[in-house]
Amino acid sequence: MKQPGISIKPYPSGSLSHPAQDLILDLVKEHDVKAENIERIEVGTNSNVPNALIYPMPKTALEGKFSIPFCMAIAVIERKAGIAQFQDRKVRGKKVVELMKRVTLYVDEELERLGYDQVRSRVRVKLKDGRVLEGRYDVARGHPAKPMSWAELTEKFRDCAGLVLSQKNIDETIRLVEQFQDLKSLRPLMRALTNGHGQSNTK
Repeated sequence: MKQPGISIKPYPSGSLSHPAQDLILDLVKEHDVKAENIERIEVGTNSNVPNALIYPMPKTALEGKFSIPFCMAIAVIERKAGIAQFQDRKVRGKKVVELMKRVTLYVDEELERLGYDQVRSRVRVKLKDGRVLEGRYDVARGHPAKPMSWAELTEKFRDCAGLVLSQKNIDETIRLVEQFQDLKSLRPLMRALTNGHGQSNTK
């Protein structure tokens, strides 16, 4: 029996938004897109997505996690989608709110016919100069078919661990995990993960 593999969430938002987030981030970085140059953004998905990502104009970070317009807007404006981006003040920011108004989420007939075995998204960015940037992703980074690189994994870890660990301990943890197969004891790793307060009897 084929195993599904392990998925890792690259972004702190509803996983149904992730293929579209991947795509918009890649498009804005590749083409150096600025919010003020965008006329509109259209996101096509199957019907599972709008049934779950239900906030067209979120007011809080929690609502933003389940909002395609916010996920698109913050990705364009900050070119990131980490913990720092999902905050109440970011959701309510003037530039973000203005761009969210130009984002449309719709059910794409082709993607709907393909079924619900995975999340597929199509993003189309119409620029004010008439250019159109578009693409389609069938899986997001972190999916077994599109695994995150070591650099992406460590960036994700730094984003999360920075809430509770010192920079020194974050660096040490990454170093030890990279050498995990050669560790003779887990004590150094436990110390790094607990800012030096690991259990003395850890083996």
